[in-house]
Amino acid sequence: MYGQTTITKIPNKIIHLDLYVDESKNRTYTNFDGNKETITYIMIMAVPKDRKDKLYKKLNNSRCLSEKQNIFDKCNEKCKFHCENDGELHYTEIQKKNNVKYKIADRWLDILLENNLNDEKSIYFNTLGIIESNLDINRFGNEKQFGNIYCRFFRSCLLRLIAMFKEYDQVIIDNIFHDKTTEMELHPYFNTNAIKQIRMQQLFEVIKRHSLKQIK
Repeated sequence: MYGQTTITKIPNKIIHLDLYVDESKNRTYTNFDGNKETITYIMIMAVPKDRKDKLYKKLNNSRCLSEKQNIFDKCNEKCKFHCENDGELHYTEIQKKNNVKYKIADRWLDILLENNLNDEKSIYFNTLGIIESNLDINRFGNEKQFGNIYCRFFRSCLLRLIAMFKEYDQVIIDNIFHDKTTEMELHPYFNTNAIKQIRMQQLFEVIKRHSLKQIK
């Protein structure tokens, strides 16, 4: 006689992400053949929600260059460095090594390297370069062509990023933050198109797998 068997259901492994997105437009380079190429880059950084606060504190405290005080929020705002440190870090402003923002950017790169070396799983990112000179622009509509191209390849960049989380049963993107200086904020499809198309693709994959099982 067999005793009663209890089956415990293993809960789904779920991760919540916030995404931070920016682009760099119309970068012109000369390739090995001597021809010029125009490239637009899309970069997406993903931060797991349960690691976001800790990462923010690390990044923010790295703004404080005082030897006595390492907590930026507690720094005296009359400190001669405070106002300069409390701002956007743009690559054009960090060229000089004696520049305050260069030092902050250097610390941020250290945080990224530590994340990778120690497998902290706080920062994930993907960068996609679009060689515009290889595209048939006419296939992207007559209006808002850049926006249409951007939406299409943003989805590709996002899918590659999501593929990094294969160990999870479900990836939930809670927020996507994008730089406001771009015209994408006014594009009719940018806010919803990428997520909508990805959901449709996932639905078709589920239907396809289910159909294959039935055939077998």
